[in-house]
Amino acid sequence: MNKNAGFPIPIGVVGSGGVAQVIHLPILKSLPDVKVTAICDVDLRKATVIADKFGIPGVYGDVEEMLNREQLEAIFVLTPNNLHFPVALLGLEKNVHVFLEKPATLTSGEAAKLREKAREQGVVVMVGMQNRFRPDVRALQKLLTSEDLGNVFMIKGGWLQAKRQVLKQPWLFNRNISGGGVLMDLGVQLLDLAWWLAGKPKPLSVKGFSYHLNKEL
Repeated sequence: MNKNAGFPIPIGVVGSGGVAQVIHLPILKSLPDVKVTAICDVDLRKATVIADKFGIPGVYGDVEEMLNREQLEAIFVLTPNNLHFPVALLGLEKNVHVFLEKPATLTSGEAAKLREKAREQGVVVMVGMQNRFRPDVRALQKLLTSEDLGNVFMIKGGWLQAKRQVLKQPWLFNRNISGGGVLMDLGVQLLDLAWWLAGKPKPLSVKGFSYHLNKEL
């Protein structure tokens, strides 16, 4: 955070979809030290409705206009995946901190560019790997660090999906927008959690397997 920044900290939100409405905006509104002062979405009508619901004064249809007109300390990038990189880069160029929903970018090259730009500007980029902050995960990480369990030689993870049908945004099924499948959507969190719990080791090799289910069987 900028040492000269006052409180509450002015935050801008880019994207007014489900993850913004259900998760991020309610949490941000509950924090006394931050204030969401602007929201941006290409669907200006939807952004206006969400702004009215959460009491956000500034509404924009263009990210660059929001960054130029608002005095923001940080932005939350809650857009479809293919927009994470360009929107985050705009924020970093304006010298604001950036929170990115997962996955950070569609490629490792884009992620590396954001890292270097953040270092150059002296600001922070954070990716939404919220599982690192769960109390049970923190307790496990402390136990592993103490080496009471010995050396970690394998970590296995998986998701338990509710049987009920969950409405998915159409763009999640478009590879050019989402980046590709369940690995980009949910797998990155499992990989990050395993890597973090193992002490962030340097990978020596990687193998991947894909499966196609036959719905007719």
